[in-house]
Amino acid sequence: MPRGHHPCGAPYGFEMYYLNVMVGPRRAWRFVAAPEVEHLM
Repeated sequence: MPRGHHPCGAPYGFEMYYLNVMVGPRRAWRFVAAPEVEHLM
């Protein structure tokens, strides 16, 4: 990210994997939630 603050976090008892990559002519965010917490989104 060229600038800004981009926090991320996970609740107690959960592991978190955070990968931030944007490349190519169409730069769109693509989020995928883990199946066990997908209902929270």
